[in-house]
Amino acid sequence: MLRTYIKTILIVLCFGLSSCNSQTTEVITVINEEEFNTLLANNSNAQLIDVRTVNEFNNGFINNAENIVYDANFKNKLEALDKTKPVMVYCKSGGRSAKASKILEAEGFKIVYDLDGGYDNYRKKAQ
Repeated sequence: MLRTYIKTILIVLCFGLSSCNSQTTEVITVINEEEFNTLLANNSNAQLIDVRTVNEFNNGFINNAENIVYDANFKNKLEALDKTKPVMVYCKSGGRSAKASKILEAEGFKIVYDLDGGYDNYRKKAQ
């Protein structure tokens, strides 16, 4: 429990500064729903994207999420996002968001947080 708390504090500090220590080479951080909620609550700078299909999104989503469907045109859709601001990404169960996170990193995004277990896990933990 203490270890999770310390990790969450470090992530929040890093996130709040908009960039981690320059020695940090890891752009993508996979975080659990508790850490995800903490970051969302404490950072208005976050860009929250849901990479699920439109139908999946319409059946429920995390408040303030933008639906940017992960498909063959995903890279082109990223032009609307700010590469200097942190991106928080999720999908249904974690597969598409992991792939999307790698594309975000390759496209030059500096900080990417991927929700472990996706929306399904997020919803299950919220109940």
